[in-house]
Order: sequence, then C-alpha cells, then structure tokens
Amino acid sequence: MKPQFRNAVLAASLAGLMGLAPAHAASTVTSFVDTLTDLSLGWNWNAAGGTATYNGVFWDAELTATFANNQWTVSGWYQHLSGPHGETIEAPHLLAGVFAPFGSFSQAGVDDHLGLPGAAPQHLQAHNWQFGAFGSAFTGLSVLQVAHPVPEPSPAAMLIAGLLGVGFYLRRRGLER
Repeated sequence: MKPQFRNAVLAASLAGLMGLAPAHAASTVTSFVDTLTDLSLGWNWNAAGGTATYNGVFWDAELTATFANNQWTVSGWYQHLSGPHGETIEAPHLLAGVFAPFGSFSQAGVDDHLGLPGAAPQHLQAHNWQFGAFGSAFTGLSVLQVAHPVPEPSPAAMLIAGLLGVGFYLRRRGLER
C-alpha cells in the first residue's frame, strides 16, 4: 500500500470509530456582549446537552440544556453585578423554556430590581429581557438578551433647555451692541 493511501484509510477508520464514541456534553458560549447596561449571550450545545457558565465584568449568567421525553428543556439565570443607577448586586433572574426537536421557544419580559413586579410606572432599574432557543435532537442554540434602559431626558426638559440657550444667546448678543 502506498503511504498516502494507507494514511487516508487510517484517518477514515479513526474518524469512523470516533463517530461511534458516546457523546460528551459540549456547551459553549459562542458570542457575548457585556456592558454596563446590556447583556447578550449566544450559546450552543450538542446532543448531550450541558451547562455553560458566563462570568463577565457587569453580568453573570448560566444556561443549561437537557434532552428528555423527546424535548429540550433550556433553563438558566442572569445576574446584573452593577448598573448605571448605582444599584447593588441583584438576585439571579430565572428563565426556562421547552421545545421539541426542530422547534423553538421565545419569551420576553421585564424584571424590576426593586422587587415590584407589575408596578406602574416601572422603575428605572427594570430590565427588559428576551430568551429563546431552537434546535434538532442533536444540537441547539439559545440566545439571552437583557437591556437595562438608561433614561433619556424628557422632551419638555429638552425644550426648556433649548429656549434657555436661545434666550441666553439673544441677551448676550443684545449686550454686545
């Protein structure tokens, strides 16, 4: 046998044997954004499922996938370590969803730091979140996105500031003449 052909046969045989090996959990965070106000995690897993933990600068999170009874259960939590309003480390926010192979789930909600669910109006510390997953019986992808809104100045405040600026300009211009 020629050496190149023999190496190709050996490589193909090893690849075939590796395909017969039991699946090991492989779950990894594939993409992330971790800022003072936002968290975005992309996470994938193989047929064995598993858990992936993310420890960032401003956020921590963990996502777990398990396959049982012909459906995936994807659960997790996220925790804001600090925020733009000087808040302390918050308790973890729990999330979970279920889907059948070649299906998906998607959820969205609001979590309030002050522990006042459904309070109106929402406090500045509230998080808007989205959590979803899709996949087959062999692999899957999950995405978690959290936005911590930073308040914008109200239109009335901007109008008053603009009028004061114009008034100051006109008064100064009148004094120069």
